[in-house]
Amino acid sequence: MALRVSLLSLPQELIDEFISYVRDTNDARNCALVSRSWTKPAQRALFRDIHIPSSESDVIFCPRLEETLRTSPRLLQYVRFLIYPRNRNDDKMDQYLERLCSLPFTHLQSVFVLHICPTTPASAAALQQLFSLSCIRRICMYCIFDTSTVLDQMMESFSPQLRHLQLSCASYSPPVRALQRRWQEPVSLESLKINHTKLLGQWLECEPCPLDCSRLTALSVRKELPAQHWPQMARMFQILESLDFTYERDRDVDLAQLPNLLNLRLKLEFTSSVNRDRSLSVALQMLATLTSSSHIQQIALAFLDGVFDQYCCQQLDVAIVNLSMLHLPVVMIEKEIANHEEQVLCFPHLTSKNLLFPADYDDWLQTKHCTL
Repeated sequence: MALRVSLLSLPQELIDEFISYVRDTNDARNCALVSRSWTKPAQRALFRDIHIPSSESDVIFCPRLEETLRTSPRLLQYVRFLIYPRNRNDDKMDQYLERLCSLPFTHLQSVFVLHICPTTPASAAALQQLFSLSCIRRICMYCIFDTSTVLDQMMESFSPQLRHLQLSCASYSPPVRALQRRWQEPVSLESLKINHTKLLGQWLECEPCPLDCSRLTALSVRKELPAQHWPQMARMFQILESLDFTYERDRDVDLAQLPNLLNLRLKLEFTSSVNRDRSLSVALQMLATLTSSSHIQQIALAFLDGVFDQYCCQQLDVAIVNLSMLHLPVVMIEKEIANHEEQVLCFPHLTSKNLLFPADYDDWLQTKHCTL
């Protein structure tokens, strides 16, 4: 009884702060039963992150969720994050999703879509309603499409207020038309991450370009960075602070053209002697473009399939410590090094200068820019 009285006498600010850390659904429900002052914070915790399950329970969860939000519209203000995974196609789920996406969300900020089965036109049409909301700031899509037209239509619904975009999409058919934007104004992104797609090249070829990159501070392109567009990209990305890309043989990247670059991540391929030589050559040429005026603070090195090469690492070690910079960058290694002796053997100069550290998280860009 004394505990209940003490809980009821807590300041509202302390109650709000306490419940903001609650993640378990049952715990949030129990908090809502303590007293009236606990109800709203508990509801906020319950509906803040909505994760639609991908199991058979979808059939029960989705209509129940949609009905709850529709009959109690005041709960919509608490929804911030929606995760929608899918591992099978179901006409009923398409109908429920359409009804859920048609709700007038006012504070929904992030939508995460993970489909391991082809995204149906019905699902795409429903998601377009969400993507067009002015409150949406972040969209993450991991999808497969029967045709690229479905992806085009979904992207054409993006709100100009979108700030953070992450795409890992593939289609079974090649593009049948040039991407045509219907937006009233370009999307002014602050961070962009693209995997397994040539969309960036298509965007740059559009006139006018659908992206306003004047505010872009973080760019991650894991595949198909269009080398022929690099001069145009460099002009567009003048305030870029973080760049992340995977080695490709034809890239010719001049980092001196990015005056505000602070963080660089390179994924190198040492899986064969041919790839090793090409990957090392590209990396060394790119590092050589860093000048005394560069502001690079951190370089992260990742290795495709975890393949490590002692000789190549020694070459990178020498190249980095010999950069003509007043303050050398810290180097993060995205690989577990067996022991200190191996570290000294592969990166002797960086180790001696105390500039080499293990990366504690494999998604380097997400660590630097939590919005991705």
